[in-house]
Amino acid sequence: MSKQLASGKRKAPTTAVVHSRERRKFLKSVALGTGVVGFSLLGLLPPLSGDSLRLRPPGAIKTPEDEEKFLAACIKCGQCVQVCPVEAIKLGDLIDGAGVGVPHIEPREQACDFSCDGLQCVLACP
Repeated sequence: MSKQLASGKRKAPTTAVVHSRERRKFLKSVALGTGVVGFSLLGLLPPLSGDSLRLRPPGAIKTPEDEEKFLAACIKCGQCVQVCPVEAIKLGDLIDGAGVGVPHIEPREQACDFSCDGLQCVLACP
């Protein structure tokens, strides 16, 4: 937004104009970052490093093709985690790359031993 002077030279933009451009650029980047984080928390974005071989709670998926359906259907309520008697089910976070709030089992930490009555995690899932 520089103005043309009578001598043909352009006048340098004022500091207010420069600050306004910088502010717009900053606000744009904040809005974009907030949108990406918001959509990922809602589960609308795919997992960061989607691992289709990740173990899910019993009854969640039968084949690797069911993973996509599971990710779309899971409301990330965490009820399966609360009722698991051996605490084998964990919720994914950003570091896991498995989708934020999506339940999974890490058998090296704690395996599901199917010892609960009637698979409580399946019954708790809405």
